[in-house]
Amino acid sequence: LSIGGMFLVSNATFEFGDELNVRFSLPGSTEVFQLDAIVRWVRPEGMGIQFKSIGIRETYAITEMANNAIDHSR
Repeated sequence: LSIGGMFLVSNATFEFGDELNVRFSLPGSTEVFQLDAIVRWVRPEGMGIQFKSIGIRETYAITEMANNAIDHSR
């Protein structure tokens, strides 16, 4: 997961360029985010999706999660 997109495991079949709406929550949070995205690559184990537009709440939450992961790895 990053500001630009995420790796997604899904039983559904998608192809490059497909548009979808993803809903997810971050570890330790009950807040549910909903973002429009586009499939950028597909592999048997999942796909890479790019967020079309990301708001300030989502940007802050993902950044904080990444920063906490870095702090805990030290």
